[in-house]
Amino acid sequence: MAAQEESPAQSSPQHAQTTNNNDNNDPLLSSIRQLVTQTNKTLSSFEQSTVESSTTLVSRLSSLASQIRHVASKAVVAYDHRGYYGPQICAGAALLVGGVVGMRRGKAVGALAGGVGGLAAYENVYGLGSAFGGKNDWRDKIQRSGQ
Repeated sequence: MAAQEESPAQSSPQHAQTTNNNDNNDPLLSSIRQLVTQTNKTLSSFEQSTVESSTTLVSRLSSLASQIRHVASKAVVAYDHRGYYGPQICAGAALLVGGVVGMRRGKAVGALAGGVGGLAAYENVYGLGSAFGGKNDWRDKIQRSGQ
């Protein structure tokens, strides 16, 4: 009885034929291989173009960011020293706001808007606390940052 039983590998020639996928004459397999090859080429070209464009974008953004940091640091220094130029800032803001509003609405409204613009600039430069004897003085900030 043991001689009559066959091993699964020797059971049928049909089973051996379905597991042998190395047949190069099969049109379905060759078309699948061509499709996979074309897909890989397309994906490779997409990846290459994406890498090139992102590298260009990153290099431009990094140089732009360094320029922005430089300008921002200059602006912060100028803002910290705004108290040295307080009268000029307040007068310029009052003239600018009053002039623009005066051209659109008239002299009286322009004068009122100029006064409000000058007050807003004064508050920005000196702080309203200094007008009422408070400790919000720009000179204290400059002296503390210089120490």
